[in-house]
Amino acid sequence: MVEENLMAWLVRSLGTPFVVIFLFLTVALVALMVINVLAVRRDSIVPSALIQGMELRLGEDRFQEACDLVRADSSILAHVLAAGLPQLAAGDEKAAAAMEEFGSLESIKMHARLGYVWLIAQLAPLFGLLGTVNGLMVAFETIVRKDTTLRPIDLAGGIGTALVATAVGLWIAILAVAFHQIVLGRINRLLAEAGILAEHFAERFAVARKP
Repeated sequence: MVEENLMAWLVRSLGTPFVVIFLFLTVALVALMVINVLAVRRDSIVPSALIQGMELRLGEDRFQEACDLVRADSSILAHVLAAGLPQLAAGDEKAAAAMEEFGSLESIKMHARLGYVWLIAQLAPLFGLLGTVNGLMVAFETIVRKDTTLRPIDLAGGIGTALVATAVGLWIAILAVAFHQIVLGRINRLLAEAGILAEHFAERFAVARKP
């Protein structure tokens, strides 16, 4: 019962427009967090099964099977290799350039997806500030229109809106910033690992092609 009363007080303090705004930001943030968490799984970028399979096949000079394994995998590492391996016949530099180009495109996609989380982190405190200003305006309007002696309860509505809007906006922003930085570090680390592994495997293929 206490939680219901608290929720009702929060809704009443914020007012319908800000309830809708903060609810939208919260739902969007949760959805983006789920999407980004799924996108930065190790199996989606540098799966252990692919790495072990490539090492085994290349170690036994089964290069065609290694190529088939790359084509059958849907990870970023496999796609980077698939972009570079056909270019090996044109030279190592062409293959490296093709892999680097594809890796850059994947990096842009992942950072752009995560960028929406950063956008929410920027917008949430601004809407909180807007709610603060709106609450103060309501409080001052009450002061101006009140003919009799003011009571604390007369200002409670406006001040409540100001404080609650600020707090909610900050909480959403803090969560978004923390998530953004954690996932950003993981993205950079896994993409760097994918680049190193792709270069390593491409060199193994290149050596095998040389007479």
